[in-house]
Amino acid sequence: MRTADGSFKALTEPDAVTALRKTEDLVLETLRGLRDVAAACTADDAVCQFDEADVLDPYGVGLRLPIPDQNKRWTDATAVCTTQANGGDAANSDAKLVEINVRQPAKARCAINPVNDGCLANAEIDGWAKRVGLAAVHIDDGEVARRLVEEPPKLVAKTADGGTEHVAYEVTKGGRWVWIDPKHESVLTTWMTAPPPAPPLRSGN
Repeated sequence: MRTADGSFKALTEPDAVTALRKTEDLVLETLRGLRDVAAACTADDAVCQFDEADVLDPYGVGLRLPIPDQNKRWTDATAVCTTQANGGDAANSDAKLVEINVRQPAKARCAINPVNDGCLANAEIDGWAKRVGLAAVHIDDGEVARRLVEEPPKLVAKTADGGTEHVAYEVTKGGRWVWIDPKHESVLTTWMTAPPPAPPLRSGN
């Protein structure tokens, strides 16, 4: 299981268990949300509408799932996650994570139906690879989501030596999800909770 510090640990390790539990809760919360929307639509006899932007892409969930240790038998209870993927090198471990949880399921979907949304081009798979280790932040506020798309802020973080650095991030699904380095998540949160800038004053004629 990939943990917050970028290392891969067996699910017998506390950090790995914590990471997996967070992913389980995210999936459960998503499913309950779908259930509630469907129930409301049925009760009101209305056309059911669900905003897919509110749901983290399944491949985003896949980046948070364990990868099997193929050096062990599946009958081994401890063989649920690798600790030494491809020799223990972090980059190779990340590559293995993308291969098993993104590329393989995507290509399987392409084999069934090339126009299925789950069928990804190689460039799209590479895009998911770049998100490994990043935090996926859900944006609840529609106005904040709009500003992220139309007026993307320049986020800046303080460095250990007292300087500043530019914070890179990626906005997806119409501003409803932001991929960002976990260590800079607080910078995004600060921007989201701050009052929006006042519109510029217009000079009179």
